[in-house]
Amino acid sequence: MMIQSIDLTSQNASVSVPLREGFRRHVVEGTSIVYHTYGLDDDGPNPTGRTPCLCVPEVGLSAVTCFHTLIVASPPDALLKKTYYMILVDDLDEATVAAVVGHRGLKEVLGLAVGNGGHLLCKMARSLPLIGMVLISPSSKRASWFEYGTGSLAAMRLSRSGWTRPGLNHFAARLFSPGTRQYMGGDSSLLKALREDMRETDPRKVHREYKAVLSRGCVLEGVRERVKCRVLLIVGAQSIYYGESMELAQSLDKARLSVFEVEQAGTWVNQERVGSMLGVIDRFLVGLQQDGYGL
Repeated sequence: MMIQSIDLTSQNASVSVPLREGFRRHVVEGTSIVYHTYGLDDDGPNPTGRTPCLCVPEVGLSAVTCFHTLIVASPPDALLKKTYYMILVDDLDEATVAAVVGHRGLKEVLGLAVGNGGHLLCKMARSLPLIGMVLISPSSKRASWFEYGTGSLAAMRLSRSGWTRPGLNHFAARLFSPGTRQYMGGDSSLLKALREDMRETDPRKVHREYKAVLSRGCVLEGVRERVKCRVLLIVGAQSIYYGESMELAQSLDKARLSVFEVEQAGTWVNQERVGSMLGVIDRFLVGLQQDGYGL
């Protein structure tokens, strides 16, 4: 296991990105399941000849919102763009993820997930054709009493009143480090954009998923046997899931694991400190190529 601490005090808190072009909407036939892709020119199981990357977001975010900055900030020659195309799944639900994988007929896939999306991939690792996983500040244990208590109150308000400013601020506090929230201020352009994106998400859906997240189980038991692929663990040092991420690192096969700790970052590292991740992910994907994947 390789652990690297990255000091990013001189880097910007986020990257300014253009309008969301290049994302395509898909529906699994005979269902109401919707997902998006990026990097596809045609329909079909693998029309580009690239390897699929399955993207699962943190609760409260759509997959496009969660991964948009990482995708567009990656340079054209980055392996993430050259050799992979993105499949973005919004629902933190095993059946939905399995349906999307089946719909596209995937035989191998790179997993990319944030927060509780990482919890889900670790839980499903045995049933997915994973060639590797990039997990960003993943949860791995049952919710703490503090997370459960504050989260249950926010979920109740969400179910009764929909998106309100306190509710939006609650999810922002789950995503960003305290220093970044203070730096951005309550009316910063980044927080305004986040609030607008979250308001476009159905509060009933977020309420349902958040309740499931607050009642999640522990994935540590047996995770070494379930996860047989290489794993890159990128952990925000100020994430609410920092401790859980590090316990997951201790439970995985050290020979297949790399851990990078990012200073002054919360759970949503790929938004807050995206510049720190690009080279790290590229080196991880080079390692997968050496294993014969993502060529």
